[in-house]
Amino acid sequence: MPTVRYLIRNEYGLADPELHRAADKDDPEAILEGVAMAGLVGVLRQLGDLAEFAAEIFRDLHEEIMGTAARSHGLTLRVQQLEAEFPLVENLVIRVLLTMMALIGAVLFKWIKT
Repeated sequence: MPTVRYLIRNEYGLADPELHRAADKDDPEAILEGVAMAGLVGVLRQLGDLAEFAAEIFRDLHEEIMGTAARSHGLTLRVQQLEAEFPLVENLVIRVLLTMMALIGAVLFKWIKT
């Protein structure tokens, strides 16, 4: 069952009931005009509510984006640091491998001679 995060209220319920109650009961045109005005006021209030809801959504989205940008910046700095350190590690690994190959070659050379 979905949960309701935001409820849009009825436009006629948002308007002041006096907008159409103040009209003369014998004049149907005045009653209709009052109801139409109440509907218009209600629609405008709905738009205001929608604007507040949109502002809340975009504020939350902005906070998420700023957090993601901060994490991305930290990750970029870490990658740059690793890129700077990688040649040092690569040279060390190459030296160790060359040393090991030289030692293995010397051992094999002695073993073959005997």
